[in-house]
Amino acid sequence: MKFFPLPQLRRIVCSLWLFLFSLGISLSAQDATTTPKQPVASQDAMAKLKSLAAEKKLTLASLEEFNSTSLNQAEATEVHKLVSAALKEAELEPRKAEFAAKELKQDEFSMKFEYKLFGEKPAEGRSLFISMHGGGGAPKRVNDGQWQNQIRLYEPKEGVYVAPRAPTDTWNLWHQGHIDPLFTRLIEDMVLFEGVNPDRVYLMGYSAGGDGVYQVAPRMADRFAAASMMAGHPNETEPFGLRNLPFALFMGGNDSAYQRNAVAEKFGKQLDELEAKDPTGYKHMVKIYPGKGHWMDREDAEGVPWMAQFTRQRWPKKIVWKQDDVTHTKFYWLEVSPDRAKAGTLLNVEVIGQEIRIQGSDLDSLICNLSDELIDLNKPVKVTWNDEICFEGTVLRTMGAIRSVYQNDLLPTSPGTARLEISRQARAALNDDDLKFWLKNMLIDHGYSRQEAADVLGISADRISSEASRLSIDLETVPTHGEHVKIAPYPGGRHPRIGFLDGAIAPQRETKVSVFAPWDHKSYIVLDAPEAIWSNLGLTYLAHTHVPTVWSKQGIQLLPQEWKRDGDHHLQISRTLPNGIRFDVDVVALQDHVKFKMSLFNGTELPLSDLRVQMCAMLKGMHGFQEQTNANKIFRGSFAACHSEDKTKWVIWAWEPIQRTWGNPPCPCLHADPQFPDCPSKEAREIRGLFAFYQGTDIDSEINRLGSLLNK
Repeated sequence: MKFFPLPQLRRIVCSLWLFLFSLGISLSAQDATTTPKQPVASQDAMAKLKSLAAEKKLTLASLEEFNSTSLNQAEATEVHKLVSAALKEAELEPRKAEFAAKELKQDEFSMKFEYKLFGEKPAEGRSLFISMHGGGGAPKRVNDGQWQNQIRLYEPKEGVYVAPRAPTDTWNLWHQGHIDPLFTRLIEDMVLFEGVNPDRVYLMGYSAGGDGVYQVAPRMADRFAAASMMAGHPNETEPFGLRNLPFALFMGGNDSAYQRNAVAEKFGKQLDELEAKDPTGYKHMVKIYPGKGHWMDREDAEGVPWMAQFTRQRWPKKIVWKQDDVTHTKFYWLEVSPDRAKAGTLLNVEVIGQEIRIQGSDLDSLICNLSDELIDLNKPVKVTWNDEICFEGTVLRTMGAIRSVYQNDLLPTSPGTARLEISRQARAALNDDDLKFWLKNMLIDHGYSRQEAADVLGISADRISSEASRLSIDLETVPTHGEHVKIAPYPGGRHPRIGFLDGAIAPQRETKVSVFAPWDHKSYIVLDAPEAIWSNLGLTYLAHTHVPTVWSKQGIQLLPQEWKRDGDHHLQISRTLPNGIRFDVDVVALQDHVKFKMSLFNGTELPLSDLRVQMCAMLKGMHGFQEQTNANKIFRGSFAACHSEDKTKWVIWAWEPIQRTWGNPPCPCLHADPQFPDCPSKEAREIRGLFAFYQGTDIDSEINRLGSLLNK
């Protein structure tokens, strides 16, 4: 049986526009078209969906033509019922054979299962207990024996008790990435064929199965109502994701192999500490049985009724999402694109009233699948990320939002009715003058699409054209070059690199200047000045979030800034770091080159040394210079240069005093990295740079000429 792959998500957007609420505009995934069709009235859409459902022809594709149709709360609830019922009905026949065979398949892996029914079926559906066997790292016959033991081990008063057979015989039976989709499939099949209530699904396991509970429960916490670990070892797993999943540990006091007893006690104390800091989360129970070894004489069976008292939380107001080495794109009502589902990322998200507060993480984008069960969608919603507002306005319930939660997911854990796509890169214009500047900067100078501009400004794509018209911006204007080299603040949104994007997560735009080629108004190079500053204190500043800095290690977030614009030829920025170090960058466009000056003031009480600075020139936007190689670059003294294929056009980047020049092919980029002299307390130091374009073949003479200008 082939499993559907996780959906590919579009780039994620965010809005800060307060006036959108008064205009009744919502940010939604359906804003991607520049000339959207007139949405169908909800009454007409509902009538058609009901008709299709009655004819048993309703599919997810049926909703596509109504993607932008907005709904009231009652209509949204009804659409969920119609779609859910139709999808379940459609899955019955294709899954009959696998359920009858009691065997599920995922790629090359096969998972058999046996199950028993206990008690009468409640009106709201049966409970489901998934019970993982021990063994592992042993011959097949040994693990088969462990499986048969597990089938007989526990007996709930009510529910379906299912014991799956691990697909492999390796030591990490239940750790591996194929387990999660197989368990999801198992839950779905039990809902379809045995009437299981998806809000009453429980996870448990003994020995190596207990290892599996430690592993699977935090990463699939949104699928379960509670979990119980019996006689297992957590290995590298952490308890953060258990915030909304009641978790029990059962261990023999004498079970010292692999220090299981000591590790279980430590894990329990971690849960104690987490619950003390967050009293409404991390419900747990720890039982260490004195005198018991690896076998606890079934006393651990008390975990079954303990779990049965809990029902799954579909809409928790607070979520802690720590990605394991087996990553997921969805967790409760949060979602990320597959390329951002990376091991180790940590998100803390909380809903307080009408505000969604996001803290932490190297992520730069996130999707919230919202519902009236979580937040009042009839009122404006505010979103902050690390205390910075990134959205404030209304979010509409739409057919498209409902359709998206069922895409490749028969039983969505948090079936949302509205979809809010958030980006930390989005920044709202402050006023009409600011909006006019950024619209011209993006749409005319940088050639952004309307959707790209919408992503950056945090408004819908169809608003871009209307705002440009209102502000008398001619979008057909062809950019021109005057007497000076053309410079402009880089607007962000687009990643300035081609490859190695993991090396620059959430790039800040306030250090980046675009310099436009005189021979092609559509070509520009992005200069990151500075990209990074090192000192004897460590990594003191970084214009993205890939590598920990002295500030991120302390949990300190540096607030975003903007270039100060002084006419069309002069940009300035000044940043004071929390310890009093201040750096200032001055950029001046002249007739044949751009002059840079950077100063650093030591506001600390200690001397600063090893003041290395990384200055990056990113070539993604320079047509003819984008090849991911160093073969088209030269490095001479303070100068780094890159040539076109025919070697008649050059971009040249230089700083003094120079530390090193180099190139990074995957980006691709040029570096002319300077170094400040050592700086005593309360003193300042200065470095100088330049950037130039050159058309010709005598690059040596041009570098000599520019060298005479570098320190002027």
